[in-house]
Amino acid sequence: MDKLLFLLENPSIPNIRKLAKIIRRHNIIGYEEYLLKYLCNIINKDKYWETQMEIIKTLGQLHYKPLLPIVDNIININKKEDTVTVFATIAYIRIFRKALTDGEIIYELLTKGSDSVISGTTDTLFIDKMIPSEEYQDKIIALCSTFGMDVLSKYGDDRLLGLVAIFPLWTSSKIPLFLENFTSLSPLTMNIVQDSLAGRFNEKLRFERSK
Repeated sequence: MDKLLFLLENPSIPNIRKLAKIIRRHNIIGYEEYLLKYLCNIINKDKYWETQMEIIKTLGQLHYKPLLPIVDNIININKKEDTVTVFATIAYIRIFRKALTDGEIIYELLTKGSDSVISGTTDTLFIDKMIPSEEYQDKIIALCSTFGMDVLSKYGDDRLLGLVAIFPLWTSSKIPLFLENFTSLSPLTMNIVQDSLAGRFNEKLRFERSK
């Protein structure tokens, strides 16, 4: 608590970043409005992108609804290859979805998003263990099967790592064919493909990506 008070009394950019991490790690309630106000002051300053990201991650984890207009705007700007957009998408889904079975919001974001939105959307599926209905599983897989480099950017199929990683918990009959045609330059992603083919859910990777 002493460290928390020190960071609050000395609100430099690095300290606010540390504060957001501590609040998120311990799931501390009561500082959401403070963090949101700070975020509003720096949201248009690209050099503070790391602090923006940490605040958005924290408020998203806490399901803080007043954050919605900010992350909705970031998603609508739809920047490519943008880390803040990735985590704004994760926060948006966590706040807006009806349940962990909500496939509609996932499908909607995948249809209109850049590679950054796609990455945030599929990561949320994996990190939060979202399991939509088989109907939506099929629709999501079919849509992602159509993505080319024009959508996924230079990162290619790595933007779909979260989708591939959640497959051991899904039941869609489209999964084997999707994995058969899946390619990636990333050894990590291809290891996840092998895990999914074997029906192994990678809990260690999920924990690392949820920090």
